[in-house]
Amino acid sequence: MTTRLLELGHQRIAFVTGPSNLTVANVRLQGYMAALVEGGLSLNPQMILTGNFDQESGERAAHDIAQMAPEERPTAVFAANDETAFGVMLGLGKMGWRVPDDISVCGFGDLPMAQIVSPPLTTVHIPLRQLGRTGALRLLAALRNEEIPPLEVLSTSVVERSSTAAPHRT
Repeated sequence: MTTRLLELGHQRIAFVTGPSNLTVANVRLQGYMAALVEGGLSLNPQMILTGNFDQESGERAAHDIAQMAPEERPTAVFAANDETAFGVMLGLGKMGWRVPDDISVCGFGDLPMAQIVSPPLTTVHIPLRQLGRTGALRLLAALRNEEIPPLEVLSTSVVERSSTAAPHRT
C-alpha cells in the first residue's frame, strides 16, 4: 500500500500503527518503513502515529495530524487496519477535512464496511477465508501432536476505492 501511495505522488505518508505487542502490527509497520526506504524516502518518526487497531486510535491520529504544521502534515495516511482507517476518516471529517481532496486515507483488511463508508476505503485485501482455513489446519495439527506445516505467507492485493488520490498541489 505504501508503494502504491508513492506511485500516486505522495511524499509525506503517515502510518497509524497497531498494538506493539502484536506481531502482525509490527510486520505491517516494517512493511511501511521498507517501502519508504525502497522509494528513496527517509523515515520520519513524526509520521508514525500510535494506534490500537480500533476506531478511537484512528480518531486520535486524525487529531494529531491536524495539530501538525501545514508544511509537515502528511498528504496520505495508511492505517494498520481498516477499523483504524475508519476512525481516521471520521476524525478528519469532524474537523472539516475532505478525503481524498485534502488527504488520502487507506487501510488494511478489506472489511465489508470498507465498501460502504464514504468515500469507500482503499485497502489491502486479505484472503480471510484462506487465512482462517490455514489457521484451523495448523491448530488441528498441533492438537493432534502432528508436525505443524511451515509458516505460510498468503498473498494480498490492493483494492483501490475512492479514499485515495494523487496529492493536491498548492
